Parts: sequence; C-alpha cells; structure tokens
Amino acid sequence: MDLRRRLAPGARVTIRDEDWVIRRLDLSDDGGHALTCDGLSELVRGTSAIFLDQIEDDIQVHDPADTLLYQDTSDFFTDSLLYLESQRLRTVANDEHIHRAHQAVMKTADYQRVPAQQGLRQVRTRILIADGVGLGKTLEAAMLTTELDIRGRGRRILVVTQKSMLTQFQKQCHLVKP
Repeated sequence: MDLRRRLAPGARVTIRDEDWVIRRLDLSDDGGHALTCDGLSELVRGTSAIFLDQIEDDIQVHDPADTLLYQDTSDFFTDSLLYLESQRLRTVANDEHIHRAHQAVMKTADYQRVPAQQGLRQVRTRILIADGVGLGKTLEAAMLTTELDIRGRGRRILVVTQKSMLTQFQKQCHLVKP
C-alpha cells in the first residue's frame, strides 16, 4: 500500500529513529503532506514536531495488527486505570489557554491571567510585565513560566528584575537558581 494512503491522524510512525503519533495531516506547498506529530519515544516524549513527507527519507508506519497486548491482572484493572490517568495528566494542549497554573494555591484576579495568555499566543514568548506596585507581577510571571514549563517550552527563561526582588521571585517561582 502507498505510504500516503497509510498516513492518517492517530497513526504511529517512526521518523528519524524516534516514535511519533500523527496528530494532524495537512497539505504542504510541495505537493506532499505536513505531518504534525507528538513524540512517543523517550527522547521526544512531550514534544511536537512537523515533518514534511516529501523531505523525510524514511517514514515507517506501524501496523496496529503488530501491537503486543498485555493482560492487566490487577484487581478492577487498577494498573491500567492508573497508567491512563497518569498519561492524561501529563498531556497539556499547546494553545493559548491556561490549563494548570491557575490551579495553584493562590488567589488570582482576571487581569493577572492576561500576560500568561499573551505569552502563550506567541511562538517565541517574549513579554514585559510592568504593572504597578503590588498588583502581582511575580504571580503573573509564575503563571506564565509554569505553563511554558509543562508544555516543554520553558527550557530557558530569563527574568530581569531588581536585585531586591530576586529572593521573592526565587521563593515564589522555584525556577531561578541562586
């Protein structure tokens, strides 16, 4: 069967020696397809990538019939339910909505979510938070850095602040190392 006919959302593929699941399939300008994939194997788990099928040398589509099935012998399928719940909790949509940061033990106002939402809309997040004194700039920065971190987009975060605010930021965000 032709490779293009087997490529579909939900298909498991191996590209560049890593396992991926196709989330979306779009037509590309070169006459092929752009595959939006989510990483499955250990090195790429939690990341997303777009591959062009015209450029990639070796795309292997896995046949679902070759999948090995294991019986869950735990009482009431506890092991399977725990695994599925852990996978659900690890998955966060990569959109501009705040999914987890607002669940922390803090009282936020609606205006404090705006910088995080603006930052999440950007492909490469660069944002200046310059509210008045006591309006929650540290809280706003913590919400944004939390969302970026759980999406795998917060590997390098630069915070520019006064030296007197550094200790407060370290305690509240737990991201800046002394």
